[in-house]
Amino acid sequence: MPAQPPAYDPLQPVPASGSSDPGALRSAAWLWIVGGLEMLSITCCLLGFAVILVVPASEFVGQGMSATQAQQLNTLKPVLPLIMLGIMLLGFVPGLCYVILAFLVRRGRHRPTLVCRGLLLTQAILLGLMLLNILLGALAQANPWALVLGCFMLGLPLALLIYVFHLTGQTPTRTALADSDSQTDPWRHE
Repeated sequence: MPAQPPAYDPLQPVPASGSSDPGALRSAAWLWIVGGLEMLSITCCLLGFAVILVVPASEFVGQGMSATQAQQLNTLKPVLPLIMLGIMLLGFVPGLCYVILAFLVRRGRHRPTLVCRGLLLTQAILLGLMLLNILLGALAQANPWALVLGCFMLGLPLALLIYVFHLTGQTPTRTALADSDSQTDPWRHE
């Protein structure tokens, strides 16, 4: 008795949801984690800058800040909103994109996975350059605490971004599944 051919639906060559794929689920979970942590850390940073922007510099003098440092803080206040906008665009917006795109990556979509990989690579390059700048500055000043702080503040997020970049590259997408299905399906007529 000959074997029955597998059920074939030309309109749906792959399963409707990629949620059963553990690689896609793992990538999506890590994208949610990275996006949430990034939005949380950038929000804390922006709140700190907002406090500096709102509170008069004279209030900081008695809190362990010298008068010259308070004067330097006053000169920084006009450009502080631009710095805050740059931090928000480079940190908060990609974090929000990771959270939104994670839903599409979970389904095994190809384009959102590529967009996430592009964002991850761009952020990893920027963090790597900032880490290199901090490390070179700390070595030039022979400041071991700045070296340790730079490694923790930028080195750990950089390692996390590289890990998630690696994970999203291992996720089989619907397009790849459809290509492999068309090559192995003996009942498909060209």
